[in-house]
Amino acid sequence: MPIELPTHIEDADLQLLADMSNDELEVLVRIIVDKGKLTERLTSNKKVKRLYPNHQRYADVIAKELIAFGSHTFFFKKNYREIVLDVCDKLGASTNKLQKLETLEKNLLSKVLERSWAGMSDEERLDLLNSVGDKTASISSASFGVLKDLFMAGGKPTVLLTSSIVGSIGESILGSTFTAIAGSTGGALLLESATEFAATRAASLLTGPIGIALTTAFTLKTLGGPAYRVTVPAVIYIAGVRMLRDGS
Repeated sequence: MPIELPTHIEDADLQLLADMSNDELEVLVRIIVDKGKLTERLTSNKKVKRLYPNHQRYADVIAKELIAFGSHTFFFKKNYREIVLDVCDKLGASTNKLQKLETLEKNLLSKVLERSWAGMSDEERLDLLNSVGDKTASISSASFGVLKDLFMAGGKPTVLLTSSIVGSIGESILGSTFTAIAGSTGGALLLESATEFAATRAASLLTGPIGIALTTAFTLKTLGGPAYRVTVPAVIYIAGVRMLRDGS
């Protein structure tokens, strides 16, 4: 039996994958296999074949596969930050190449919320604002700008909205209920808040439009190629998990 070396992920911005659970990694594996089924090399990898379905043992292989898809070639590699910038550009999210990765990812998640907001009725928008903390909102004052400010400010509203995005991707990919977890640094309070929010009417209203927005986003032919069907949901998902881990 060969000695199994500890998982080492070359791109530091993807080191998060080494800390994710098998359930969390299952979403990424399914994105790669289902959305990239004509070109993916994950299922033919010897390490994956030997250790499947213990995804944690080959998180490095998953990371390399994401880089390969994001580079649009198996020869000239981009780094993960470049891939995030690429996805932001494709979805029309605000980007500044000098910004930290976490800021770019937050802008990307904000764009997902904006797409979701566009698919809601006035009543649904009001319900959502009330549920994430703006109890003074009215139909006449409800705007995406208000929701965006709550999301970008951090704290409980950010955790609740991010949980809905991550959960929506998990459910759309796995075809079953997926609970986003707020991670150790998020603390028990944030986890309880996210769990409570998941049971509310507003969360169900948000999940539907987010699911539609995400499905539209990563199936649009205008994105330029099948690789984006992998990188768009994967990057959004990783951004959400990172934010929950940070307890933002």
